[in-house]
Amino acid sequence: MILALDLEGTLVSNAVSQIPRPGLMSFLQEASVLASRVVLFTAVSEARVRTMVEELVRRGEAPEWLGRVPVVRWEGPHKRLHFVPGHETEAVLLVDDMRQYVHPDDLGHWVEVRPFVAPYPEDDVELDDVLDRIRRKARQIARKEEWTRARGKAGEDAERPRATGENDNGGLPERRLPNDGSESMSHD
Repeated sequence: MILALDLEGTLVSNAVSQIPRPGLMSFLQEASVLASRVVLFTAVSEARVRTMVEELVRRGEAPEWLGRVPVVRWEGPHKRLHFVPGHETEAVLLVDDMRQYVHPDDLGHWVEVRPFVAPYPEDDVELDDVLDRIRRKARQIARKEEWTRARGKAGEDAERPRATGENDNGGLPERRLPNDGSESMSHD
């Protein structure tokens, strides 16, 4: 799973004040365990993002690896999951505070975050709650993908040639009716 993390209002206050959300370091450390990859998904320029992240790392508020994650830029009215490299092969969860920027087709992969806004409470625990939401959403997506694979497998099985002696009851042998033994009945 790829985690696409919004920056402003989610991880930090904004690109100007850059106040880290309480619990940022532990959130990022746990996120890196939950996901195969982490990207920053933001409209902020990559140069500005790199400067912000460098400062967060220097102050000990973010792990060093954050400076190496890809920055995915977006333009237009919506963040689309197909902007994230690797979306073709892995599920992407978009962690963001702004629903209006999430494309309607991608809402099933959106993890909602309450905006981090002034007065920037020091007792904010939203990132802990977000980790729980990420875990739940990841399980939902995994179940859906498993169901889709199983359904595809069932479709393949339905198209395979039947072996001699198989009938339309899923390969179960025919059974005799107990009343007279002369008729057969298939399992449905």
